[in-house]
Formats: sequence, C-alpha cells, structure tokens
Amino acid sequence: MENSVLDLEVEVNGEETFAVNKKLICSYSSRISKLLGQSRYARGHLKVLFNDFPSGAECFEEILRFCYSNGEVDINPSNIASLYCAAYFMEMRETVLGSDNLYEKSVRFLEGIHDWSWPEVVAALKQCQHFVAMAFSSGIIDKFFNSIVSRVALPCETSPCSSFSSSSSSGFRLSCDTTSTESSKNTSLGATWWFKDLALLESTLIQILVKLMISRGMNHGILARFIFYYRKSQALYTTREEQIKTFETVIEMLDWLDIRTLSYKNLFTILTDASSLEISQRYMSRLEKIIGSELDRATLDSLLVPSPPGASYSYDVHLVLRLLQHFLSIEACTAPSNRLKKVASLIDMYLMEVAPDPCLDPSLFTDLIRAVPNSARESLDRKYASVNLYLEVHSDLSNEQKMDICSGLDYKKLSEKALSSLVPDKLPTCFQQNGILGSKRIELNTRKLDYHDESKQLKAELQLMERRAAKLEKICHQLEVQMHWMKISSFE
Repeated sequence: MENSVLDLEVEVNGEETFAVNKKLICSYSSRISKLLGQSRYARGHLKVLFNDFPSGAECFEEILRFCYSNGEVDINPSNIASLYCAAYFMEMRETVLGSDNLYEKSVRFLEGIHDWSWPEVVAALKQCQHFVAMAFSSGIIDKFFNSIVSRVALPCETSPCSSFSSSSSSGFRLSCDTTSTESSKNTSLGATWWFKDLALLESTLIQILVKLMISRGMNHGILARFIFYYRKSQALYTTREEQIKTFETVIEMLDWLDIRTLSYKNLFTILTDASSLEISQRYMSRLEKIIGSELDRATLDSLLVPSPPGASYSYDVHLVLRLLQHFLSIEACTAPSNRLKKVASLIDMYLMEVAPDPCLDPSLFTDLIRAVPNSARESLDRKYASVNLYLEVHSDLSNEQKMDICSGLDYKKLSEKALSSLVPDKLPTCFQQNGILGSKRIELNTRKLDYHDESKQLKAELQLMERRAAKLEKICHQLEVQMHWMKISSFE
C-alpha cells in the first residue's frame, strides 16, 4: 500500500507527466533521489522535469514498469539501447533488495552481443539515432560500432548471411553464392554485403563508422565504394537541405581516404552534382583539391564540364584552372615528372576543345595557355595549333591581346613543319617588327641551306673517292698482268 501513494510528478520531455511514488522511484534512481534531496526543505507538491530523457515518455514508462515489478524486465536487442541509456541517465546502479539494478542488467545483456544477428545489431545502432548524445556519453554506441566493424571485415563465406532480414536476403545471397574467385569475393561483391543496411544511418554515425573502419585497416577502395553508395542512396529520398548535408558528409569522408583508391569518374560526378546544389565554398574547395591532386588520372571528357549558369562560354575553364593550381602545388615544375607530362598533354587536348568557342574570353584562354610550364612538353605543336585556331575564331583581337596569347609559346620547341606554317597576319605585329618570326624562318632556311651545302660537299667527296677507286683498280690490273708474264718467263 505504501507504494500506491503518488506523491511525485515526473514530466518527460514535455510529452507526458507521470504520477509516481517518491520513495519507490528514489530507491532505484540515484538521480531523482539527489534532485529531491536538494529540495528536502521544500513543502507541498513536488515535480521533476526531464527535457532530454532518452527515447521519451515511452521509455520512461518501461522504467516505471521495472521499478513497480521489483526489478523484473525483458531486455532484448530491440530495447537494449533505450533501456541502457535510460538507466545511465537515471543513475540506476545501486542494488535494490539484493537484486541488480537496471544498469547492471543492461551491461550484462550487452556482454552477449557477439551472439546477436546482424539485423539485431544494426537495429540497435539505428535506435541510438534518437538519442545520439546520450548513446555516446554512456558508451553503448561504441559497443555497437565495434560489433558492426568486426562483422563487415569478415569475408563473404563467414559473414552473417543467415542472419539477414528477408527484405535484403536475396540481394545478399546473390553476393555470397557467386562462383567468382576467393579474392574477388573478398574485394568486390562479397565485401559490399553490408552497404544497404548501414547507408540508412544518419550522417554523424556514418562518419564515425568510416573513421573506425579506417583505423581498423579496412580496404580504402571498399570504403570509397560505400561512401559513393551512401551518396546515391540518400539522393533518392531527401530534401535539398538534406542532400547538401549528405554531400558535405561525403566530401569530408573522401578526404580521409587514400586518393588513389577513389574512382575518378565518381569524383567528377559528385563535383557536378554538388555544384548544382550550391554546396558551400569550403567543401567545394576540398573536393576540387582532391580531384586536382590526381589530375593526371583525368580524361578529356571528364574535364569538359559545362560552364556554370549565366556564363556565356561553353566549358568551365575556371574549374580546370583551379584543378591545375591544386595539381601544380603538389608537382614540382623544375623537373617535370611523368605525371606533369600527362597533365600537359591533357591540357593541350583541352585547349583544342575550347579554342573554337567564340565566347571564351582572351584572358581565360591566356591563363590556360600559360598554366602548365612549357618545360613539361617536348613539343609545342599542339599548343600552337590551339593558339592558331583561337586567333582564327577571334579575328578581332587587338595586337596586345594577341601578344599576351602568343607569349605563352616557345618557338624553339616548334617543329619545322609548325614553323613553316606560321602565318604572319595572325600573329602580333611586334613579333614581325622585332624580327622574331623572320628570324625563325631565316633560321629554318639557313638550316635548309646548311643541309644543301653539306649535301653538295658530300657528293663531291664521293666523286673523288670514286675516281681514286678507279685509279686503284687500274693499278691492280697492271700488277696482275706483270705477275702473269713473270710466271711465264720463269718456266722458260
């Protein structure tokens, strides 16, 4: 009868108010006992307000049921997260009437987590999304993370296939029953069986999981595929604001991985999609830095990104210049590497694509011409061809603009064919006035004259050698005749 006295009210998260027996609830909860102890001199009606109780009024009702049933409770994977966090929040640690309190019982139940099925662990982790802060402070979420990471690291044949829920079992068995080799099972389909379940977690948990997987030495290529999968799965069912958050999360995680394991095609896809969502400049810069640092892996098609809305020119040249800047900040330009040479060749092809654009500003084209040092190229013929094409399309450029463009060319690295095709009318007048073009052609003609003189000299030397050879043949013939008559004379 004593416990039937309802002399305390507890309001939970503004959802519901419970009338409880003060003495009973205090015997189980040290937190409420402390709160009431601070108000021991207060008289009249007492009320406790909880604004951050984990799982809300429904979970508090489970706590009351535990208290009023002398510590009896059914703990299972579906309610362990909320009960554990509630017991932690209420400080339900003290033994009551010789029996363990709720916190000790929850801890003991968690010790058997290795026997749980995969869906049970995932469901328990997802439940923590409703009270993330408490799940972290109590430490329960770490237990779920560790269990999940240890399971996803298993090869396909030992992963928890039989534990999968019916909704995902068919897709999982397709991965497990494949007849591919052992290595491909562990690195491709067999290593991705967990993607669908974990991609549904909220961004904060996703980031922590990926960090933990990295620290455990998981394959960065698999993690990159999971991150791309997560981005696609979120794009289908989220609002614009949620998509922006997803992209920021994805960019953050990609920055943690070995860049060489990332799909370059997927990176450009993310870049294009992120641009359309107007992601913050901070994250766009991080993504461009990732892409730019591996620019030698790019293809011409990947660089042909349409210009942003409102721009008159066809392709986003500003983007390519920023990517180049990131790449060149890593690669030393003093001694061109194979990577830098690949990028130089790529930019030469890009120049040929953008040169015919009548709306491309001369200053942008000039920046692109000068971006990669000429030392990274063995020949500037393709670079000159793009300049020639640009000047044909933009025939109304001033002499100063032409000069800026042509200053990016080193005529010493042009082939004879390219030099002979130079058209004076297309080049700045100062090139002709200063004799640059003429000197190059004189040099070419002089080189041809030198070849002609050398050819004549060689021909004369050959003729002299032929005359000497004929004279030697004549002398040899005379000696043979003399020796023949000497042999005859000796027999007589």
